Amino acid sequence: AFKGIVSSPTQEIAEYLKRDILNLAIRNTDNHARNTALQQLPDGTVQLTPIFDIAPMFLDREMIARSCRWLDINEHEIADLNAIIDALKVDELERIAIREAIRDFINVVESLPDTMRESGVDDAIIEQCKYSIEKQVNNIAAVTSSPSKPYKP
Repeated sequence: AFKGIVSSPTQEIAEYLKRDILNLAIRNTDNHARNTALQQLPDGTVQLTPIFDIAPMFLDREMIARSCRWLDINEHEIADLNAIIDALKVDELERIAIREAIRDFINVVESLPDTMRESGVDDAIIEQCKYSIEKQVNNIAAVTSSPSKPYKP
């Protein structure tokens, strides 16, 4: 969906995936499309805006359900990052670059508890996100350098 719109589609697809990983890690279920926007910089570059409206929404009394999900060709939900990357409508070189960007992101996710603590997040919330953070670290660690299956558009 980013091709023909943003200046660096591969980079922005990887960024979008990273943001979803963060949402899952901190248990933010309020991840609808209106929480993503594009911006055009003075030099003409079109990219995602800085991340906004991200919070541990599992704490909301209204229990907001996760609305954006990754689906395979048969409309079944997929959570495995390898399968998500395999399903992207990109060429193989782009897929390799996205895999590399996601694997490089593991340090950010691993350090989330410290980042949250330094940002003033209550220890109780950090503790409640511990399992989901670990789950995302493990999901990233499982990202391979090549497709888990041949890509079929």
